[in-house]
Amino acid sequence: MTFGEKIAAIRKSAGLSQEQFGEMFGVSRQSVSKWESDQTLPELATMIKIADLFDVSIDYLLGRQQKENDDTKHTFEKTISGNMKFRLGILTTVVGVILLSVTMAVDYIGIRHWGDPLRMLITVGNPTQWLWYITMILLIAGGIVICWKTIKSNE
Repeated sequence: MTFGEKIAAIRKSAGLSQEQFGEMFGVSRQSVSKWESDQTLPELATMIKIADLFDVSIDYLLGRQQKENDDTKHTFEKTISGNMKFRLGILTTVVGVILLSVTMAVDYIGIRHWGDPLRMLITVGNPTQWLWYITMILLIAGGIVICWKTIKSNE
C-alpha cells in the first residue's frame, strides 16, 4: 500500500471527505487529493499530527513497518532453517559414531583391536560387515558435510 492509499483508507474509515480531512490539518482539499494520489507528501509536522490523531505510526504511513517485518521474518526463517540443518548434521554424525562404535565393540570384544581400526577393517572377512562399516563412515561424513555447509551458508 502506498502512502496515498493509506491516507485515503484512514480518511474513509473515519467517514471524512477530503475537505473535512484537510480542515483538520489546516490544508486544502486539493492538498489532500495530491497526497492520496501520491503526487506530494505532507509536511513532517502534518504527518505527525495525522499519525497521532489516527493512532498509526509514521513508519506505517511511509511503508517502513511492513518492510522491516518482512526482512525480520525472512531472517528469522533463514536462521531457523540453518539451525535445523545444523542439528540434523550433528544428529547424523552422532548416530553414525554411536553405530560405528557399537558395531566395532560387538565385532571385536576386546581392547586390543581398538588401537588399529584399519587392521580391524582389513581382518573383517564378511562383505556385509564391510558394507556396514562403509555406511557408518559415510553417515558420519555426511553429517559433517551438512554442518560445514550450514556454517558456510550463514557467514
